[in-house]
Amino acid sequence: MLGLYALVQAGHLIEPSHTLQRHRLDDEDPELEEAVQVYDSLLRQPIHTPVWYQVLWRVSKGVLATLFLGWLNTFTIQPLGLQIVVWLATCTAYWPIQGQGIVEPNTYYADDKYRIDDLSRLVHLSLILTPIQLGLADVPLWILYCAMPFVWSLGWLSSLRILLDSLVEWLLLLLGSGPMLNVKRSILALFSHLVVYGLVVYLLYSNYVTASLLVCSIGAVFLSSKFVFSLVSRSNKMPLIDRPFRFHVLPLLYLLLRASATGAIVYLQYNLLYLEWIVIGLFGLLILTRELQQLFVPSILPLVRNPLYGLLKKPFLYLHRLAYHLTPLFGLWYIALHTSVSPLTVLGSLWSSCLLLYSFNSIWNRPESTGMDLTLLILWLKCVPVGTGFLSWEFGLQMLIVSYGKQVIAQFYEKSCAFSVMIVHFLTNRKERLKHWYLLILPMTIISIVMIVLSSVLFMPVMAFCGLPFLLMSFHRPKRLWNSTYSEHKSGQDASLYQSMAPSALDGLSRIDTQLPNLTPGTILIGRIESRVLLLRVVEHWFDGTCFQIVGAELEPTSCHALEGAEMDGLLEKAFLSAWNPNPLHCLTPLTQIDTTLYSESKMIATGVLDQPSLIRQLPTLFLQQLVWFLAKRLHPNELLTYRDIAIQRNILQQAQTLWQDSWFDLVKRYNPSIAPHSEAIKTISLGLYCIMMGSQPPSTLIQIYDIYRGRIPYGVHPESRQWLQNTLRTEIRSIGLESFRFTIKTLYESIVLGGISNPNELIDLLQDENTLVSIEPTCALPDDPTNPQSSVQRAIEQGRQLFLISRKEAHGEPVRIRMLSKKDKQSMYISHLNQHSASFVWTNQIFELLYLTNDDDERYSIQAHPRILRNLMVQCAQPPLGYPLWSSHCAIGRVYGSKRQPRVVPESIINRGKVAPSRERTGWA
Repeated sequence: MLGLYALVQAGHLIEPSHTLQRHRLDDEDPELEEAVQVYDSLLRQPIHTPVWYQVLWRVSKGVLATLFLGWLNTFTIQPLGLQIVVWLATCTAYWPIQGQGIVEPNTYYADDKYRIDDLSRLVHLSLILTPIQLGLADVPLWILYCAMPFVWSLGWLSSLRILLDSLVEWLLLLLGSGPMLNVKRSILALFSHLVVYGLVVYLLYSNYVTASLLVCSIGAVFLSSKFVFSLVSRSNKMPLIDRPFRFHVLPLLYLLLRASATGAIVYLQYNLLYLEWIVIGLFGLLILTRELQQLFVPSILPLVRNPLYGLLKKPFLYLHRLAYHLTPLFGLWYIALHTSVSPLTVLGSLWSSCLLLYSFNSIWNRPESTGMDLTLLILWLKCVPVGTGFLSWEFGLQMLIVSYGKQVIAQFYEKSCAFSVMIVHFLTNRKERLKHWYLLILPMTIISIVMIVLSSVLFMPVMAFCGLPFLLMSFHRPKRLWNSTYSEHKSGQDASLYQSMAPSALDGLSRIDTQLPNLTPGTILIGRIESRVLLLRVVEHWFDGTCFQIVGAELEPTSCHALEGAEMDGLLEKAFLSAWNPNPLHCLTPLTQIDTTLYSESKMIATGVLDQPSLIRQLPTLFLQQLVWFLAKRLHPNELLTYRDIAIQRNILQQAQTLWQDSWFDLVKRYNPSIAPHSEAIKTISLGLYCIMMGSQPPSTLIQIYDIYRGRIPYGVHPESRQWLQNTLRTEIRSIGLESFRFTIKTLYESIVLGGISNPNELIDLLQDENTLVSIEPTCALPDDPTNPQSSVQRAIEQGRQLFLISRKEAHGEPVRIRMLSKKDKQSMYISHLNQHSASFVWTNQIFELLYLTNDDDERYSIQAHPRILRNLMVQCAQPPLGYPLWSSHCAIGRVYGSKRQPRVVPESIINRGKVAPSRERTGWA
């Protein structure tokens, strides 16, 4: 046995290090580089496990190993060859426990602080031994036991942490609910379902059949409500989804109305004539009203432009919502009439209660999907001959089987479509073909099709191995895909632009039910406007709302994403002008357009603009004028005495007095009469501050102007004057000086664009305009910048103000740039549906390459631009730290309660500090 143990001590075919390599980023982008440094520092931090846990863990491992070996020795294994192979598999499972741990291909987040995954292989073997102990299928299970080393090397089995997480999700699906955003919400939802389930089991076992049906049906109404779950989970705060613990009259009344109608239907058991056809008709109305508003039809193969697209929007929308609200009621009516329950044993009560809760809960949670299940089941029951065994099964089991078959077919179709797109691109793009591609294409296709079939039957994800059209089945993971998807993430200042755009985009989406596909967990929508891409992925679905993971991606024209961005723009523009789908072999399906509010961005190089000789000559006088204005406006008259001791040489101060204009000061006093008694103080402070900031000579080049704009004090300034201004006691006056100079530069720029300033009153009008923030790009600001550009820019975006920013990447010797941001309303955003499995192909392979193969090649094939499946964009939109989106958070749209108020987005940091109380306005519910 020691020899066998030595043979398998490697534990795995491949054992790379735990290093997590980051993606290739634009090295010239300081915002992304800063994000990378943060991620790298987090990933390289040592994981400190408490000493008591280390001792407890080592003792527990020894106990568990001994118990498992004792359990295994109770089995009679014959012949000797089988014993050797069984012990080979057992030793392979013991290596993670006795050794230092290994890297498994069946994990998608590396941090395992408490070494839980070390038990994964032992748990897998225990799950095989349990049915053997019960005498079920001995021979096949022993063969599977012996084959486990090979199965582990394929990475088809989830690690213990993911297995437990997936188990909770499977239980929720079995009870008619669905996936949740995170583990805490999953456990909370499971607990609430188990409470109802336990009560139903008790009533069924006690032979209170009618009471059990009432509790199950009414409980399903409350369990399917996002409103109720928000009240229960009020302590589990997350961005954009928080809802206060208070009752809103409209949702509460409608919830009680649904519960009352459900109770009446179940209690009366009235046999309505043609009920089954009413259910089919309502489902048909749901599908028809959606289909007639799609851009291309039919939805299953969108090829032809729909002539009714955009026509009769409101009538179709009202009919669709009416069918959406009536389908659960009549579907539940049909289920209640066809559910027969007789006195049961304990096990029978457990199983029947599960099927009951699944039937009632699923019709409320997923009216359209379950409506299709009911329609298919009704039609199937009419076709099945009398006496067939299927007819004798419980109705909930029949629904479960129909739902499973429908989802298998849907997954097979969508995965096949995504694979077809990949294989066509591979064959038609010569640059991406391998040297001997013709020898590989046939085996790759055969293996990929087999993997698609297996993964569809087992509900497993598939990965495009190293980016090739070669699909391999991966391990099961929760529907949300990532370990943690509930925290808000920001990477750079541009994240605020997405944060300000999201509420209006959500408001637009909530008004186009009929033009969107059926939203189920995993559905992905793409919003495209200008250079921005907004990805919305459904994570939770309730009767009265849908929760999204929302991601904002960077697609600058100069970045590596430009090819995919241009392809996306071309596809969307042609789609709304063509009578046919211009590119059916694409992962994107254009849907519609919505109006949104966003910041429009314009950039230009300041060379040749701000360094014109005429402007440089105006700079000293204009700066002193604006300095006087801002001092008079910002400082209280009593505060002026604090700064009269300004440290400036008298001769320099006298030279600057030639720029002083009494007429301008008289005009300033007219707007601020309170400063009249302090004229000399303002004059002294203004001239002294001007001399310190401008130096002995006014700036004559653009670089010198930029240095002052940034906040640097010229080198020729006397050290005493420099120290006086840089003292922390003078932060306020230094901030006023910087803002005055920056506003001067903005004024000079506008004089070029809009024409010169003809009189002082025009300058006063510009100074009174508070709708524009003039600042420096936060990434270019000095560490001691008193204006705090990071927070001021973010605050200005939240307030909807315009921005005038100047920047320069000094390390690369780039020129000074001007960046202007202006908020625009009712801008058209393209909305498309993305094949969720094409994104899953990329994300699953990304996890495999980075966490398992640790491929650190910056130019690896799997991250290269792919115009048909948007591979580079999907890599970026993955959850950090594997991906690097500019912004990611969560949102929700509703389809029951109306609200004319547009939701706003509150940063998570402010929520956590408790400075903003949760409010309905922040939830994103429309």
